[in-house]
Amino acid sequence: MAAAAFVGRANTIMKSELDARHRRAVNMLGRLVLTALGPLTLSLLFAAHSPPAHAITITVVGTPGTPGADGAQPTNGGPGGDATAIMPPNSDPSNTATATGGSGGTGGANSSAGIPGGAGGIGGNAAATAATSTADGAGNGFATATTTGGVGGAGGGPNLSRGGGFGGNATSNAIVINVPNASVSSLANGGVGGVNCSTGCPSGSGGGGGSANAQASGIAQQQATVSAIATGGDGGFTRSFSANAGFGGLATLSSGGLGPAVFGSSANGGTVTVSGTAIGGNGGLGAQGGSGGSVSLISNGSVNDAIGGATSGTLNLTQTAIGGSVFLGSLIAAPGGNATSTLIGTNPSGASIYNLTANATGGRGFGGGSATATADASAAKSGIANATATAIGGVAFGGFGGAASATATSTALLGGTANATATATGGFQSANTNANSFATTINGNAAQALSTASGGLGQAQATAQTNFGNFTSVQSTSTSPVGGGTTAATAIAQAGGVVSLSNPIVPGQSFSVVSGAGFGALTVANGSMGAGYGGINGISVTYKESVSFTQIGGNFVLDLLSSDALGIGFDSALFQISLNGLVIDSQPFTDLASAEVFFSNNLINVPLLAGSNSVLLIGS
Repeated sequence: MAAAAFVGRANTIMKSELDARHRRAVNMLGRLVLTALGPLTLSLLFAAHSPPAHAITITVVGTPGTPGADGAQPTNGGPGGDATAIMPPNSDPSNTATATGGSGGTGGANSSAGIPGGAGGIGGNAAATAATSTADGAGNGFATATTTGGVGGAGGGPNLSRGGGFGGNATSNAIVINVPNASVSSLANGGVGGVNCSTGCPSGSGGGGGSANAQASGIAQQQATVSAIATGGDGGFTRSFSANAGFGGLATLSSGGLGPAVFGSSANGGTVTVSGTAIGGNGGLGAQGGSGGSVSLISNGSVNDAIGGATSGTLNLTQTAIGGSVFLGSLIAAPGGNATSTLIGTNPSGASIYNLTANATGGRGFGGGSATATADASAAKSGIANATATAIGGVAFGGFGGAASATATSTALLGGTANATATATGGFQSANTNANSFATTINGNAAQALSTASGGLGQAQATAQTNFGNFTSVQSTSTSPVGGGTTAATAIAQAGGVVSLSNPIVPGQSFSVVSGAGFGALTVANGSMGAGYGGINGISVTYKESVSFTQIGGNFVLDLLSSDALGIGFDSALFQISLNGLVIDSQPFTDLASAEVFFSNNLINVPLLAGSNSVLLIGS
């Protein structure tokens, strides 16, 4: 059936259709750049004074590792120097700390046949902390921390090698506290793994990419904008046909169990926007390619959360996980990294608008990485709840594309509206591409669910639920399949709010919408449900829509008002009415004309029993 309209009433009739400087008159303390002679931690003390200060920038660079000794017994390259930049206490409103680990030394070359050259030294680690607790004249405080792990040293040759060194690890932390408005940025980049051999010899593995971990906090009276991005280092290249290229480095957002790694708050109800992103390093290029780094971010109200926030105003939380990819050109390619982003919140600070967004993208490879995104926003205390989940399976340049699963759940149980949007895009020939959205409200407030699935085999399903009048529960559901031979699938469901009884017929889209209100003993519900054919070359596709009503006793009368159709409408259709799980009316259709007659001013009485009754209307 292209579209159907229904109207329902309880008790009588029911209708359905982120360098500034210290300045004085004669001197200036500006940017500080240091090159370490070894592992270095920078911590400076400034004489107490109160100039019209603006900013401090600290940059620390680790020294390169010592090259390995050449000879009959070549030695390994030395490790790159670590670099640590720590912002000292100050009264500047803007502070920047940057640290870069030293490169690993090149492995020594061998002078004896059959003896491999030394391994490349590991890259130096990098750590930076920038903290600000003073606002500028406009009430703004800024902090930026950026780190990059040192590059792994190349393995020594000339003919055999022990392989490249690992990239250095990177950690960054940026903090702004006690200011009206906070702007915080933290970037951590793992070092790139060393190449297998400095002379191009065909042996030895590429070094693995360094890991990255980013933290950021913004504690403000008004607005807070906090961002952290951790990117794992890329794996090192190898010319060997028998050894692997380096694997992509890991990327995390972690405070080590001290609460959310990326956090923002407002004491006075300002807008808080928090974004946390972790990107797995790419696998190195080689005959046997290195695998992309997988990423898993979880925030669910625990001390190990990746992100979090608090305000009584608008709270925007976005969590993104991206799997590392594999370089195209490897003869034996590894799979792309998987990505999982799980963001679940119950709005403990009572934000008036609670927006949760979970994104996941699988890495490309010989077999795309899978992507799983889950967003669950519950405005259990108050407010509007919006949940968005987007999953994109990795592209495959061999094998199957990555699976994609997106689940969005939004619940508003104290007077707000709920919106849930799930989008799943599977890699080519992905076996699993599923998008599921659920929205729930009370008292007839709008619950809207939208799901879209494309690029693989699976479905889009949307469910919305509320209650009004004598209906203790009203739930609408629509389901659209996706797979070879169909367009992208979309499913729309709405319960409560304002709905239209005239909905466009869109290829690949199913819908089920219902709303209503109580008028004393009488409850009137209006809605419609239907679908647009999204098949290609005439293949058979089945869409399903339903709406259910729960009420205690009374009367239930269904008035089928009218129908809309495009073209021939359908090949076959089925409409059923179930009471308490038992089908009491089933109407199959093989032609449009007979369906149009049935759905035109057709009044159907549903005989309810004493106690709770569930009436289910199904169209397919």
